[in-house]
Amino acid sequence: MPRHTVPADLARTSDRLESAAAATVDEPAPAPDLAAPGVTISSGADQPDPFMTEVGGQYYLFSSALTVGLDQTFANVPVRAARVIGQWGPVQDALPMLPKWAEQGFTWAPDVHKFGSHYVLYFTAAVHYAAAHIECIGDAYSTAITGPYLASPSPFVCQLADGGSIDPRTFEIGRAHV
Repeated sequence: MPRHTVPADLARTSDRLESAAAATVDEPAPAPDLAAPGVTISSGADQPDPFMTEVGGQYYLFSSALTVGLDQTFANVPVRAARVIGQWGPVQDALPMLPKWAEQGFTWAPDVHKFGSHYVLYFTAAVHYAAAHIECIGDAYSTAITGPYLASPSPFVCQLADGGSIDPRTFEIGRAHV
């Protein structure tokens, strides 16, 4: 099995987010209309812990691990694409190969952010072979938003003293944060 190589522009764990600090930051979007605070997104199926983003007029909906379709195909990180919200295409697995530390069937709460020419997928996963149930946040890289993403060999964040780490979200206030 080939050894995993993190893209050069994201090489060290401490640099994974700091590399975004040097990037140009767009002005924030205008404040939302508080009279209409949200939109219900129907996918036609269960989409736990959804994360949706738009790239080039195309919407992408990522969700937690799921068995889908008539053939009951399992996806670690299901992703669907659509030009119109609600008219989702077929499910693809954005993360078909989990890192060795992650337990199959226990991935959830995906988040995707673009850094330079790479997309980074953050996800929560149960730790394989842990004495107690521990969850950690992993990271994976791809040049395409739908993947396939290649996971780093060790967790990105795992606060063992606090019982683990869950539900990553990226945001920008001058620079990127998780």
